[in-house]
Amino acid sequence: MKYHEIEAEVYYLTTEEGGRNNGVRNGYRGQFHYDGGDHDGGSSFQISWKTK
Repeated sequence: MKYHEIEAEVYYLTTEEGGRNNGVRNGYRGQFHYDGGDHDGGSSFQISWKTK
């Protein structure tokens, strides 16, 4: 199987939009939609942020 490393800007849906009820952390393996297909992949975050 061929693997690719990509860098992307990701938008997570809010719960009102039908998204997750819980947050995500480094290593989260979610489903991503790009290039006309659905793909699963791990994520690692390079930044940190504060939640309200």
